[in-house]
Amino acid sequence: MDPSVVGDGTDVVHELWRRHFWIPKPKEAKMQAGFEHLMYYPVNYYSYIFAECIARSVWEEYFSDDPFSGKAKQAIRCVLLMVS
Repeated sequence: MDPSVVGDGTDVVHELWRRHFWIPKPKEAKMQAGFEHLMYYPVNYYSYIFAECIARSVWEEYFSDDPFSGKAKQAIRCVLLMVS
């Protein structure tokens, strides 16, 4: 691929694919126009962070003083598990 020749972005993607992958790429595919990878990663990542925050809040509220408290377990059962 000649860097002095500026062409269509699709041509560049096809050339890179041809050089580096052994699976043929469909000519009509336009990978550079897809944003699917940006949609799912942040959702999964921030869901994990959100769950971590909730777990920390529950621990601090109910279990930090006595992790084996029956009263705390009952409160969690009533507050969290019955709602869902």
